[in-house]
Amino acid sequence: MKIEQIEIDKIQVVFSKEDLDNKQINFHSLMSNSKQTQNLFLAVLDIAEKEMGFKTSNYEIAIETLVLNNSNFIITISRREIEKNVQQKKLKINRKKVNYNDTFKFNNFDDFYEFFNKVKFSPQFSKSLFYFNNNFYYIYNENNTEKNLDLKMLLLEYATASLIPNNLIKLYGKQIL
Repeated sequence: MKIEQIEIDKIQVVFSKEDLDNKQINFHSLMSNSKQTQNLFLAVLDIAEKEMGFKTSNYEIAIETLVLNNSNFIITISRREIEKNVQQKKLKINRKKVNYNDTFKFNNFDDFYEFFNKVKFSPQFSKSLFYFNNNFYYIYNENNTEKNLDLKMLLLEYATASLIPNNLIKLYGKQIL
C-alpha cells in the first residue's frame, strides 16, 4: 500500500492485488459496503492522519476509486471543510421519461449496414438514415416498447446514443434512407 498526498485536501492510496489479498479483501468486497472495507478505509485515514497530518474530522469526505489493468486499485480521498450556517440544499431528482424518438450515431456506413441486415427491418419501422458531421445517424421512431427495448439494445451494439437533437440532424444532415 502506498499513500501519497496529491494536494492539501487530497490523498491517493494505491493498493496492489497482493496488498488486498494479504488483507483478505477481494475486488467485490472492496466495492461493497462490507465491514472489512470500512475497517480498511478507517485504517487508511488513520495512517494518513498520523503520517501526513491529513485530518478528516469536521470535513466532508469524497472517495473515488479506480481499478487499473495491472490489478492495482487506486483510492483518491478528498476533503472539504463543512461550512457553518449554510442551509442544506434539498436534492430534487427528476427522472427522465423514456423518449422513443431516439437518434443513434454510427461511425461508418458498414456498421449501419451490418445492423440493418441483422434486424431485417419490416415496413412498420420508421427508417431514417442521415449523414451529418462525418457520421451516420439513424433516427428511430417506434412505439412498441417491448420490441423497442430489444432493438435499442441491438442498436447499441453497432452504434452509440447521440446527444444531437433529431431536428438539427434533419435540418443540416443529408438524408440517405
